[in-house]
Amino acid sequence: MLSDLTLVESTRLAAIEAERQARLGASASLNRVSELICELVGVPTGLVTLVGDELQWIVARTRFDCASTSRENAFCKYTVARRALTVIEDATQDERVKENPLVIRAPNIRFYAGVPLITSEGHAIGSVCAIDYEPRRLTGTQARQLRMLGDIATDILEARHRLGMVESITLFPNCHQLRKDLGDMMQPAAQAERYSLFMISTIDINYMNDITSSFGGVATDTLICDVAALLQLLMPSEWPLYAVSPSRFAFVVPFAQRAAALECIDLFSDRMEDYHQGSIPIRLDVHAGVHDFDTLAMDGHEVYRKALNALHAALSMDMKVLGYRAGYDDEQREHLQLMIELATSIEARQDLFMVYQPKVDLKTNRIVGLEALLRWNHPRRGMIPPGEFISLVDKTNLINPLTYRVFEMAAAMARTCYLAGGTARIAINISTSNLLDDGMVDMFSRILEKEQARAEWLELECLETEGLLDNTRAVATLIELKTLGFRLSIDDFGAGHSNINYLRRLPTDVIKIDRYLISDIATDPASRFIVEKIVEMAHFLALKVVAEGIENEPTLALLRAMHCDAAQGYHLFRPMPEAEAFALVAGCDDTLAG
Repeated sequence: MLSDLTLVESTRLAAIEAERQARLGASASLNRVSELICELVGVPTGLVTLVGDELQWIVARTRFDCASTSRENAFCKYTVARRALTVIEDATQDERVKENPLVIRAPNIRFYAGVPLITSEGHAIGSVCAIDYEPRRLTGTQARQLRMLGDIATDILEARHRLGMVESITLFPNCHQLRKDLGDMMQPAAQAERYSLFMISTIDINYMNDITSSFGGVATDTLICDVAALLQLLMPSEWPLYAVSPSRFAFVVPFAQRAAALECIDLFSDRMEDYHQGSIPIRLDVHAGVHDFDTLAMDGHEVYRKALNALHAALSMDMKVLGYRAGYDDEQREHLQLMIELATSIEARQDLFMVYQPKVDLKTNRIVGLEALLRWNHPRRGMIPPGEFISLVDKTNLINPLTYRVFEMAAAMARTCYLAGGTARIAINISTSNLLDDGMVDMFSRILEKEQARAEWLELECLETEGLLDNTRAVATLIELKTLGFRLSIDDFGAGHSNINYLRRLPTDVIKIDRYLISDIATDPASRFIVEKIVEMAHFLALKVVAEGIENEPTLALLRAMHCDAAQGYHLFRPMPEAEAFALVAGCDDTLAG
């Protein structure tokens, strides 16, 4: 649970929980509880109530006309505040309620006995109470029976998530309830009004899986509930909050309050930056999509879909908040179709092939490696640039089958080259998503056996990302791969979250300096200084350094002067077909001409 809540915040959470339960409505089971109160305590009226910030909702009642009262007039607010059995034998003589409208006017309550409903999270959200219109006393037996009914009512309230309209971890209304509520807003008879639907992503699914693997499911559930609780605290109570998945939330606001909602998301994001679970800092990434809609313009499912598309766009562009635009629909459909067709090509083992770009040793001019680069010759669209599909694949379950197919082709090439006397390692790219696959190491081992290749002939290039370093499961997989004999390198070093921890904690042999740092070293002193220091640091740590993106001779000359170990780029070699690459590295023909 959140550990830094003030008393005011804790009280507010209890009121929010009461309102959430009230929105779920009454049930036959709760109505039976109210009837049992009358039978066991011997009173004319039994109630099950939920107490919010401003209202008391009467979710089950026997012989009582009111469905709600103000919090100010609620007897049960005293039960909730005391968190204990509260008895008022004669309301006309009790200083707290003798001027209460429910006492001095109809229904003229005289006797009250209430037991608090305390959730498993420790929130007092309402009560079961016995009401009479004559003064009376509560016996010990009746008090025990009332407490028992309170326990039953609490169990019923907490079990209502099983109805299918409540998310199972937070117990918030779920995506089905949101779509239903949006549909209700779109009724033809409704007056046309403008609203904004916000969808918020709080935790990357792969990162959440890693938390579960490292600390267990309870830790993940606690994290999700803490995130939900904080989001509730920062939102006005009139904005109903939905949990559309364990790590994604949604809320609807009148369009006039759109700016306030954006401020709320900013505050939420800022506070989440400092989240700790125990002594462990947890990284949370807040992104949101928003769709503005008129209640007479479309159906609820369309509103939901467009807000979701906006969220996906915000995630792919790494933007905190992004509004929906019509182009997202076409893009989503195009991306989906492309992935369906890619899956077909992977399964059929056709249309996908490799080209290879040599890496050159800057001391000897010998070719010491070939980076395998995937190409897709689509049967209808022709050659599709890697940038159009590789980034999409990493977000789908195709990433592992595609990587295994690439590894299979690279392993076959490595065997062919080494049998012909070549010594250049074949390198392929792998992602953090691959490293999270529990079967990756076994699959690579089986492919090596099938292709009669050895791990020492291959190099695995891991893209430098913050998620790689933070993910203990990914790091453990790298260590297993290193043990098998693979050479490991960190790709695009310097492009993103570079820090010494990458080199200290990861079992890497090589760093590849990102092309955007390399491209300016001939003209920009700052870039030249940074690259030089990276080379020095890597050599101090006994690591090899490869420079990417060499486009001209001055850049190459500077890298030689810095004692960079190897380089690749169009100035040296462009990516080439497999046969051409094989001819270049086979036997002794692996020296750079000129």
